[in-house]
Amino acid sequence: MTRCLKCHHELKDPRSMAREMGPICFSKWGGQEDMFRDRNPVYDFDICLFNGMPVLCIRDLYQSGNPTMTVTNGVELVLAQIVRSVGALPKLIIYRDSEGEWDRIKAKPDGTFNGFAPLAQGLDYRVTADREALEVAGLSFAAAQPETSDD
Repeated sequence: MTRCLKCHHELKDPRSMAREMGPICFSKWGGQEDMFRDRNPVYDFDICLFNGMPVLCIRDLYQSGNPTMTVTNGVELVLAQIVRSVGALPKLIIYRDSEGEWDRIKAKPDGTFNGFAPLAQGLDYRVTADREALEVAGLSFAAAQPETSDD
C-alpha cells in the first residue's frame, strides 16, 4: 500500500502513487511533476542506543555547491522515507541541521511530524558534536518521562 508523503492517506491513482503524493497535497507543494527530482533532502540516519533506549539520529548532508531541500524544510518527506525503511519510529528523534546544529524532531511512530524542539529545555548553547547531542537529548528525554511502577 502506498501512502501520501504529506498527509499519509492511502493512494490509489497510479500517477499519485508514482509521485508518492495525492493531488491535493501535490497542488499545495506547487504542482510541478518534477519538483522533487534532484531536490530531495540528502541525509543519512541510524538508530543509536542511549542507555538501552533507541534514538533515531538524522544528519542533513546538504551542500551549498549542490543545493537540495534541507532536512528542516523536507522533514515530512524524510520521516516518511525512514518509516518505509525501518518501520515505526522511536520516541526520541534528533537531527543535525544543515548548519551542523543538533535539535529534536517530534513525530509519531508512523512518521507524522509534530514539530521541532531543542535537544533539552533551557539549553543555552549550540550542540554540534554527535556524541554530546545523543547524551544531552537522551538524558533530557529520559528525565521528562513519567515514572513507571513495576507493582
